Amino acid sequence: GGYSIFGNVTKGLGIVKALAQAGVSGGQADGPPAQPVSILGVTIAKV
Repeated sequence: GGYSIFGNVTKGLGIVKALAQAGVSGGQADGPPAQPVSILGVTIAKV
C-alpha cells in the first residue's frame, strides 16, 4: 500500500523483474525495495 500506479511498462520488463527479485526491506512479503531505486528517465507517449 501507499504506492501510486501511474502507467504501464512497455519495454524493460526484465529490469522490473530484477528489482522484484532483490526483495523488500525487512524481508517482508510487501514493502519498499531492499536497496534504493532511482528512476533516471521516463518516456510519456500518447497511445
